[in-house]
Amino acid sequence: LKKDSFILKYHYQITPRELELMGHLLYGYRYAEIADALDISINTVRTHVSNIYTKLGIHSRPQFVRFLLKHNLTHIWDDRDYENDI
Repeated sequence: LKKDSFILKYHYQITPRELELMGHLLYGYRYAEIADALDISINTVRTHVSNIYTKLGIHSRPQFVRFLLKHNLTHIWDDRDYENDI
């Protein structure tokens, strides 16, 4: 993850694990795919997503993507890390 992730870490209190999961959300992974990729349960994915949304003050994936675009944060995740997984 690129150094601009400090905005999410320090201003929004996003944890490193949540930051990792956010990349998967951004690239359109379903919860089951995220769970498999990160070796966690779907319930843990749901908990992380809920925590992320609460911290960012949003309620849905479209709002999540808009938030990242609005704040120019999509570049934090390198699409090469995700293109072969979907």
